[in-house]
Amino acid sequence: MRKIVKIQLCKRKKFMLSKKTCLILGAGASAHLGFPLGAKLRIDILDILRDLKNKHTWPDEFIFLFIVLAAAGISVLMSFLQSLEIDQIFHLAEVILWISIASVFLFRLQHTQNNRDLSITCVIAFALFGVSDFIEINTRAWYQPLSLFILKACCVLTLVTVFIIYRRRRKIPPDKSLQ
Repeated sequence: MRKIVKIQLCKRKKFMLSKKTCLILGAGASAHLGFPLGAKLRIDILDILRDLKNKHTWPDEFIFLFIVLAAAGISVLMSFLQSLEIDQIFHLAEVILWISIASVFLFRLQHTQNNRDLSITCVIAFALFGVSDFIEINTRAWYQPLSLFILKACCVLTLVTVFIIYRRRRKIPPDKSLQ
């Protein structure tokens, strides 16, 4: 009789936690999904390191230091992300997006002959737009302080102007532009 009562009590409180609880799950928690267990993970990591060592002549200490720094970086990033609210995480994603677009324009700059001036302007405008979103993570408003609003407005106006100039340049036939 007691066993039945205990089972019923456990079923009622199955997903209810009265205190803040931290669950620490190992690799076995996802084994049913086909992910490797701890021993297999260790073997996989060692295989990757062996491949790296065979392809490159890096000393073991360098590879170990790289792994430690990568793990520390991921740990710091995760703790930083956990301290942010959802809107701040989206602003961080925007920062990454705008900086990535600026980087694409920057890397394509060496292959760009036409409209080089517009490409340089886009690099600066997208990078500054990323900076403005980074500031927005702290202020949590795109219109406050006034300097942030002005920075964002200037970036948008610059990008719209670049687009208009680019469209006009495309309409001019190549032989007329030489005259």
